[in-house]
Amino acid sequence: MSEENHKLIHLYNRAGFGLSPNGFLSAQKRGLEGEVERMMKHAIEEREIKVLEESPFAKYRDQMGNGRNGAMRQKVQKEVRESRAKIRDMNIQWMDQLVDSSTFIREKMTLFWHDHFGVRNLVGYYAQEHNNTLRKHALGKYGDLLMAVTKDPAMLQFLNNQQNVKRKPNENYARELLELFTLGRGHYSEQDIKGAARAFTGWGHDRFSGEFRFRRFQHDEDTKAFMGKSGNLDGDDILNILLENRQTSHFLAAKLYQYYVSDTPDEGIIDLMAKRLFKTDYNMGDLLQYVFESDWYYEDRFVNSKIKSPVELINGMRVQLGLSFGQPLAMLYLQRVLGQVVFYPPSVNGWSVGKEWIDHSSLMSRMSIPKALASGSELAMKPKSDGDDNNPLNRGGGRLMRTVGMDFDALNQLDWIDSDPAAMIESLSNFLVNRSLDPKTISAMVAELAKKSDVAQRLKWTATTIAGLPEYQMN
Repeated sequence: MSEENHKLIHLYNRAGFGLSPNGFLSAQKRGLEGEVERMMKHAIEEREIKVLEESPFAKYRDQMGNGRNGAMRQKVQKEVRESRAKIRDMNIQWMDQLVDSSTFIREKMTLFWHDHFGVRNLVGYYAQEHNNTLRKHALGKYGDLLMAVTKDPAMLQFLNNQQNVKRKPNENYARELLELFTLGRGHYSEQDIKGAARAFTGWGHDRFSGEFRFRRFQHDEDTKAFMGKSGNLDGDDILNILLENRQTSHFLAAKLYQYYVSDTPDEGIIDLMAKRLFKTDYNMGDLLQYVFESDWYYEDRFVNSKIKSPVELINGMRVQLGLSFGQPLAMLYLQRVLGQVVFYPPSVNGWSVGKEWIDHSSLMSRMSIPKALASGSELAMKPKSDGDDNNPLNRGGGRLMRTVGMDFDALNQLDWIDSDPAAMIESLSNFLVNRSLDPKTISAMVAELAKKSDVAQRLKWTATTIAGLPEYQMN
């Protein structure tokens, strides 16, 4: 495979979830030059998740406004349960958009923000609108996203700012804002947290529509101290002070570097990214284009060097191997088995990263999945219980995996696929893991392939064997 083709595969592995055989042929014809710009133009499209039309509380606004009786409370609770159940549909719709060739750039960045903010809300409408907020601002300026998320009902509930009032300030959101969303641990004081919490008093949402409401009489208007500044500061002031702090740009650059470039830090590159962020007023689309067009991005040390998250592993197989689910809930089951269910981050800290995804047990499980999926077998491993018997995503089981299939015929489109065992292994390893395999591995695979005379069988066996190697856990 040519150097340019290796770069194309690397670009798509990180910007999205790899290339389909047909997608690779199209990208190959266009060439690497100008491909990033073309991809970023496509990223302009924004496709909302739209499963629910309104808050479950909105239907009963008038009745609830006149006081709640037992019957009305039961109706509202039923609406909330049904709203929560719809998160399954949101999950499936989003997973499909993540691998759509017209939306994957924006969607993968939305996934980054979903992890960055780590919001988990069990009111389906609020979860949906939070996800759409992340999507809307995913490639724009971070200040706009941060403001929108701060006013989002899912966030206001999740980190208790709905309960943040002047007589009893709640510090939950202020603490995570500084530690997880802007500066990072060690770059602020407890006094800064207290000042920020007071500045955000009175920020809440309408209990029926979910729309942001500034509750003026619950806001502390006294002088507050924050990051060396003082005055009658409000939430807007706090966010602006944080964005003016270069530590915020460095903190974000380091996280984006790990997400798109490498699990091993390179402070020189992170510094370049941070300066670019700060200079462009935190323009995320500009930063992505800068990264993808940089020569250093394609250095050998960064290729096939990042451990895939479960969502990256699942969607990589969907794109590269044509993995499909006859029953959509099977895709939810596979997320649960692997330990990453979108819309359900484990905490405000988000999911594991890098080597945290892999131990001996999880690696063996991951490596067994491709052949099981290709054969339509039930998976041997079971998902861990999250302790929530009412979680709608916990329904369904391994039997659903029998409906799963893969499209190996699509691999025949690749003009360099050869029926010769060694050539087939070399071609598929370059396509699936963007590198040649260890000679001992190749030798063992050639010996096994020699036992199979049918080309289609060889193709299926080779593809699933490579997808079951440790190398496929990387991108």
